[in-house]
Amino acid sequence: MTSLPSRVPFEAKLGDLDRLFVKPRVLPYRIIGKRPPRKGEYYLSGAIPAAYIAPNDLTTAYLIVEPVEPKPCPTCGHLG
Repeated sequence: MTSLPSRVPFEAKLGDLDRLFVKPRVLPYRIIGKRPPRKGEYYLSGAIPAAYIAPNDLTTAYLIVEPVEPKPCPTCGHLG
């Protein structure tokens, strides 16, 4: 089994057509657990992992994740 990356692209929570024009944000994440995602939850999927929003309650188990917003460095202000 391969390890997961520390940051993944997160699908935007917008209308269906708006998602086509918005570049996914690459963010660190926190794993909530492994179970079938509920509508609106982020889950990891893909050969190159990315976080997708469940369009409805799914029946297959995935890693459920939530984005973690980076905090600025106290000395220089760089987001890390």
